[in-house]
Amino acid sequence: LRQRAATATSRATGGADESYGQTYSVTLYGSVNVEEGAAAERYRAMHLARNGPDQKQFIVGDGIAIITILVDQARICNQQDKVHFWEARPVVRSTSDVSLSS
Repeated sequence: LRQRAATATSRATGGADESYGQTYSVTLYGSVNVEEGAAAERYRAMHLARNGPDQKQFIVGDGIAIITILVDQARICNQQDKVHFWEARPVVRSTSDVSLSS
């Protein structure tokens, strides 16, 4: 999957050489929300279902928050300073617009 993403980005930014395809600087533009209550518990349950109970140390405990990041745009730059701008279509503005089942 990582190699396919590198190849796609290399093509999108006009790069013919995939030898640098694994190193990027990415700047994300969007919004972050600290989830609480039922929404946070849904995300915790999804994480545990996908990754197993041995990964709960990342999402359960004091001082651990569940955050959602809704990315509107991104700026992706590789080692050769080739920049690609990406924009979500349609732009998602709230978690109520996102299906939690996917």
